[in-house]
Amino acid sequence: MSATVSLTNNALRFHQPIRLGLFGGDIEIGNLFWPDAVHDPKQFSFSAQGKRLQLEEVTEALSCHRFSGTLTGSIPKVRSTANLLQTQGDIQAEVFGGRARISRFEIENPFSSLASIKLDARLDGIQLEQLSKTFEFGRISGILEGSIDGLVLIDGEPSEFRADLHSVERSGVEQRISVEAINKITVLSSGQNAGALYGGLAAFFDSFRYSKLGFKATLKNDKLTLRGVETRGDQEFLVVGSFLPPTVNIISHTQNIAFSELLRRLERIKADKPDAK
Repeated sequence: MSATVSLTNNALRFHQPIRLGLFGGDIEIGNLFWPDAVHDPKQFSFSAQGKRLQLEEVTEALSCHRFSGTLTGSIPKVRSTANLLQTQGDIQAEVFGGRARISRFEIENPFSSLASIKLDARLDGIQLEQLSKTFEFGRISGILEGSIDGLVLIDGEPSEFRADLHSVERSGVEQRISVEAINKITVLSSGQNAGALYGGLAAFFDSFRYSKLGFKATLKNDKLTLRGVETRGDQEFLVVGSFLPPTVNIISHTQNIAFSELLRRLERIKADKPDAK
């Protein structure tokens, strides 16, 4: 790596972009500048561009759940101070056969163990089959779109957000949900397994057709408010069955819940093994 660097009155500037081969793709860092590199090294700015980064390598490096896909995007400007790192412009990722767009990304106290991350995200054309397979959530086919606004992550866990995620119909794309996925959604929304709520219906089929799938949720102060993709009276439908059999509806039986309890339910479904057929 070679670059032209200047240092004038403690101001440090890289005049050429820095290009790195990383995570199976290419990263370019440009306009790297420290106004006072000697006395205030935490204050700096730069632009960034990533091409074809392999998310499997990125998630492994970050010790996250590994999943495949590519990340391509550019950030016109990143500005860092002692207590805040902010981006200007959108970060776009090609993932799960669709696209995720991240905006208003910022990190408070980026150089502290108490750092918090804030962002808004928009999902388009996400392949539910890839998503459910990656996170071992049974099998769900279809397309997912929606938004996650005001997401705040502290110590790697959400503390606040507003989410609206739902399936969209696409020509030639089947919409089905497996018994395993039905059971896991039911455990998350009610704390009970599907057999307790739907009787022996799930024993006769491996999967069911649906016409709509999704939810609206708001999290603040450990209180999660969960709403369905469709409301009928006082019932919130997380999954709405199709007209053609076999079909099933999943109703949210828990509209207000402590987020810590939802995490316990998530650990429960991770520990449960799907029944062999």
